[in-house]
Amino acid sequence: MLVEIYANRKFRLLIEALFFNYFVILSVNLLLMYYLHGFKSEESLIEEKAISFISSDNLTASYLFPALCVSFLYSVLHKNKYNYYSMILYAVVLLTAIKIWSATSLVGIVLILAYIFIFYGTPIEKTIKYAYLIIFAVFLIIGLTFFNIQNYFYFLIVDILEKDITMTGRTNIWQIGINGFNESPIIGMGYGAMIIDNGLIQLLFSGGVLGLCIYVMMFLTGTKKIFSPEHNHNSLNRFFSFVLFTTLIMSISESWFYFFGFFVILNLANNLDKLSHYLLWLQRRKNEKKIRLY
Repeated sequence: MLVEIYANRKFRLLIEALFFNYFVILSVNLLLMYYLHGFKSEESLIEEKAISFISSDNLTASYLFPALCVSFLYSVLHKNKYNYYSMILYAVVLLTAIKIWSATSLVGIVLILAYIFIFYGTPIEKTIKYAYLIIFAVFLIIGLTFFNIQNYFYFLIVDILEKDITMTGRTNIWQIGINGFNESPIIGMGYGAMIIDNGLIQLLFSGGVLGLCIYVMMFLTGTKKIFSPEHNHNSLNRFFSFVLFTTLIMSISESWFYFFGFFVILNLANNLDKLSHYLLWLQRRKNEKKIRLY
């Protein structure tokens, strides 16, 4: 609620405040992790859930991804893609992901950082159909969750990549979620009843069909500005479209729609027009000063 209030009033101040908070929280957490556990990510530490001090290894991602988005907006706010402080926070986020060794989070973070440093602001970025990416992600989630399409890629996943076709036993947990949904299909089993490790099944398990419909309405409301024709030329909107695509893919093996960080990302995405207006205002002031000098 506080994020929404500040987004509507002073979006620039919100970005700077969030950046400072994420910078301090994640930096202190990273220093503690490396001070107490050294520079190696060991499976025994991950199993004990003691490697990260702000949450479990998976839920730490709820801090990492909004921090990436806020750091990016902070650099845009200061009109410097390689802003010194933003670069430090990028490094903190990446090192934290490496330390907790959550494969899903690490892949998502690398994808977003690659987008920022390789594609953002380039001609290639404008050729990507972001709406198609979102649609592809939705169909992929449904296919993997309910139709087990990963079985068609058994040779690639098991024989070549040497990974588990059940996604490290996650599909067994998905079945528990589906069984819970079948017991209470309308209102679900309740928020916080169990972590299912799949975003779509988590919504059905926790809130039933009613909860899923409410969530979809909220998601569409929070993203309508990103995909509206009047904003689809904006680089900021394209960046957040890619972030949403990445989090959707991550939701296949994590309950990402459940995390608070996802709501922070949606709120930032829904208020990008305020940052765009502020940047235009700064540019006009700069141009006016140049005219006065001449």
